[in-house]
Amino acid sequence: MTVPKSVLYKNSLDALVTYSAFRVFLPYHPVETLMERDGPFKAMKRVFPVRSVGKIELIPLEEICWIKGAANYVEIHAENGKYMHRETLHNLTQQLDPSIFLRIHRSAIVNLNHIKEISSELGRFSLVTLRDGTELKIGNGYRDTLFSALNL
Repeated sequence: MTVPKSVLYKNSLDALVTYSAFRVFLPYHPVETLMERDGPFKAMKRVFPVRSVGKIELIPLEEICWIKGAANYVEIHAENGKYMHRETLHNLTQQLDPSIFLRIHRSAIVNLNHIKEISSELGRFSLVTLRDGTELKIGNGYRDTLFSALNL
């Protein structure tokens, strides 16, 4: 890979901060390709890049329990804490692996590997309980998709 002459980096962290589409070598993570800020993150196979002030945190996908939408931001609930990320829930739905992450409500995406049980309320399946005890509502329009993803 060649780096354009107009872009000079002092170290690999400078490459991270620029949100470029270059390969970034991180000491404890495999090589990942980060795309531009408004572009799709097609390389989100192992980690999810979360932009914070002055840094990008890489969260392993298996640690993400669920994602809550709030206007143009999402709140990522992981095993080790919560993260705010500037992205719409609709865009994340298209970028994340649909075999692992599924939208179950207009304001929630869930990691299927973190689902503990699905419970009913008044005879209708309407709540998903995660392994950490979090209860999430299932939207009526998303119920069939959830059940087919779980082979129920």
